[in-house]
Order: sequence, then structure tokens, then C-alpha cells
Amino acid sequence: MDITVLSVYRKEVLSSHGKTERDMTEYIGILREWMKKMPHIPSYLLQDSFLEIHLIKNKFSLEKTKNKIENYCNLKSSPRYQYLYEDCLVIPSKEPQFYIPILKLTDEFYRIMIGRIWDEEKWDIKREFSNTAILREFSSRYDYSNGDIIVMDFYECSMKLVSKFRANVISDGLLILRVSLILQLTSSSASVLYLIHSLTLLK
Repeated sequence: MDITVLSVYRKEVLSSHGKTERDMTEYIGILREWMKKMPHIPSYLLQDSFLEIHLIKNKFSLEKTKNKIENYCNLKSSPRYQYLYEDCLVIPSKEPQFYIPILKLTDEFYRIMIGRIWDEEKWDIKREFSNTAILREFSSRYDYSNGDIIVMDFYECSMKLVSKFRANVISDGLLILRVSLILQLTSSSASVLYLIHSLTLLK
């Protein structure tokens, strides 16, 4: 996929927040000055697009954006980084589950992500969080949208899938994703989650 298609709505997304190119330049300048005072943040590795997308997903709150960036950099330097990224070779067509982004944004400039478990036998929750972390990493660098609408389809999944859920991995994984990788599952935040065909899990 040509990653440039994820930035075609950039101007429209900025306008939805009442922001201009000049406003964005000023915000980026403030963040760059702040990072100069934070020696543990490798600012040379963070492109302007990364900063812009974090500003958009945090509704241009400088404090929230700074917190996300700092948490992200702390994650990279911690053992949890290896926990999530120890196996980074992801080929969607060979994964038991993966998310597919819809290229056209909604009228409110949200990105719809369709998730489906293709192979219940091979599905593993730790691998799932690793894949999600990689997807969020990609999104935080290239995807200009106001957030995600995640649609998770459990069609043809059984109760056996529930037995593979591990509370410690779920708790740890969600904390890392929420704090560091722009994932917040509430109706007023950057991501919203919908489950469909979930009743099949009860069969």
C-alpha cells in the first residue's frame, strides 16, 4: 500500500480543528523547543509528521501531546518495548488476525479499521497485541485522521477463543497501547471499538 494515501486528508483534518498551516508550524516549533530541554527524548528520530499526528489525535492539547510523546519514548527504552516488538515480521495475509484500514475517511475524518480473526486455532493474544502495537506505530507516523473506528468481527469464532484470553497480557498490553501509542477506547477519544458477531462466542 502506498502510505501517501493516508495523508491525503491532512488539510481537511486540520480545518476540522480550525487550524491552519501557520498554526501547525507554531505548534511544532513549541514542541521542538520543549524537546530540546528533554535529553531523554531523541527528537532527531521524531519527524514533523509524527508530531502533527500526535497533536491531531490529542485535539491540539500541548500537555497531552507532550505526555504521549514522552511516554512513547520511555516505552522505546524499556523492556516492554521488546515485549511488544520482539517479533516484528508481520505479513497480514499470513496472520491469524489483522486489521484492514478503509482508505476513505468518514465525514468526521475518522479512519474505519476492520478486524477479523481468520484462524482461531493459531490466534494468540500476545501476538495480537504485538500486531496492534505495530499497527499503532505505523498509524502514529503516517495516518492523518481524527481517530479510529475499530470494527472487530468475530464471525465463525467459538468459545474456544475466550479460553485463549490472558488477563495479565490484556491488562499490560492495553496500558501500553493507551498510554504510549494513541489508543483510547472511550466515546470521546481518539479510538472507538465496535464488536460484531460477538454472540457467536457463546455458541
